Amino acid sequence: MEYYSLRTGEVGAIITAAANVQDNGKGWEGELSVASDQFIPSLSRLSSTIKRNGTKAILQLFHAGRMTDSGVLRGVQPVSASAIAAERPNAEILRALTEDEIFDLIEDFKKATERAIKAGFDRVEIHGANTYIIQQFFSPHSNCREDQWGGSIEKRFNFINQLVDSVTEVVDNSNVQDFIVGYRFSPEEYEEPGNKNVRYPLSC
Repeated sequence: MEYYSLRTGEVGAIITAAANVQDNGKGWEGELSVASDQFIPSLSRLSSTIKRNGTKAILQLFHAGRMTDSGVLRGVQPVSASAIAAERPNAEILRALTEDEIFDLIEDFKKATERAIKAGFDRVEIHGANTYIIQQFFSPHSNCREDQWGGSIEKRFNFINQLVDSVTEVVDNSNVQDFIVGYRFSPEEYEEPGNKNVRYPLSC
């Protein structure tokens, strides 16, 4: 709160650090969470602190996917689009999400958006970059599924497409005016195979 209060009014908008939408999406210690209604009061204090001098408050919605470990998750095994470990030291064995869990994850991004609105944020940013779970679905390195969520580039994009539609639907059905949905993405991947010079067919 002190950190943001010292900067409010100096810039037009502040995007928070990543806030996980599920407990198993926590990426590191001390991370923000928007995974439960219990966090709405503290998130409200955060948004009001940011907005105190006219700065817009943006909550970044996030799930780490395979970019976490069981220590951070208190013994829970990390999940991703497929059971393919990240290319980093000490990367853990993970498991692929079931189709029901994929729909649950999309639903939890929706609920997180609802909480952001209730907490007084002006916008949300969907964190689809930095090799976190949304990018993991789109990447040919981390997604080797053979169902509707993987294979061709169109099927790998399906998760993003349904997720963005679901989040914008929440905003459209709310009574909040001028609430904006942003999307953050990485145009390059160092992994092989990986996306290079990606152009996401998104319009938010």
